[in-house]
Order: sequence, then structure tokens, then C-alpha cells
Amino acid sequence: DEFAKDAMENQQKAVALLRYFTDCEKRLDEIRPLRAKEESQRWRADFDIMEAQILAYKVRIQEYGTYLAEFMKQPKLIKNIHGPTKKTTHWDINTRKEMLTGDKTQEDMERSITLLKQVIYDHPGTPWAARAQWELNRGFGVELHEAFYDPRRNTIKVPNL
Repeated sequence: DEFAKDAMENQQKAVALLRYFTDCEKRLDEIRPLRAKEESQRWRADFDIMEAQILAYKVRIQEYGTYLAEFMKQPKLIKNIHGPTKKTTHWDINTRKEMLTGDKTQEDMERSITLLKQVIYDHPGTPWAARAQWELNRGFGVELHEAFYDPRRNTIKVPNL
């Protein structure tokens, strides 16, 4: 019940983020003529990666909402994968290749892939190209994994002075 409540709250946040990404996409379209006039390769690369990432994140946030809905219908069994002394305390989210949204996100995903590959081609050997490759490698789907949080790891021991 607690997970379902949290999942529904996060689905609402995902809807708000989707609206935000859609707005960002529109704003980038508005300033595209400025990108064409920009002489700095750095600023052009920045625009290019932003455009590709916004589309990628639109797809991932829709995947997230769909995944949560499916997870609530059929939750994974907790296996305590970290052993009996480190029982699962929460779920972490990771990206994956497999997707659930299918045709709903296909167009944005394909456009993002095209733009990411274009960043790699247009800006080889740059941090933007490296980021574009990283985005491609992570996939567009999402998945929850069991995780263990040890509250002792955030304890800071202040030395006696």
C-alpha cells in the first residue's frame, strides 16, 4: 500500500516533468534559428545535445510512468539479493533497453537516437559526443531493482580536536 501511494505520487511528478520537457522542446524549436547563426561550435554542440536529451528524457519519463503502473499491477517479489543481513529497504531505478510504451514513444525515441548520433558525428572527440554515446548506451526503458540502504553510511564522525 505504501509503495502504491508513493508510486502514484511519482506518476504525478512524471506527468509534470513530461509537460516541462514538452515546453523545453517548444522553446528550443523557437530558438533554432539562433543556433543556425551561432559561430561557436561549443554553443552549437550544447544546443544539439540538449535537443537530443530532452527527447530522450520525454521517452524515459513516459516509460517510468508506464513501468510504475505495471509494477503496481504485478509487483516483483522481494528476494533480498544483498543477503540476510542486508534486507531490501527500497527500489532503485535504472535504465534498460527493453521498453513498455511501444508506438506511444517510438517517434520521439527514433528522433532522439538520430540527434544523438548526429552529435557524435558533428562533434567527435568532445564531451558532447561522449555524453551522446552514454545516452545511447543506457537505453530508453526503465526498471526497478532491489536496493539496500545502510543508514550508517551517512554517519559522519567528527574528530575530537
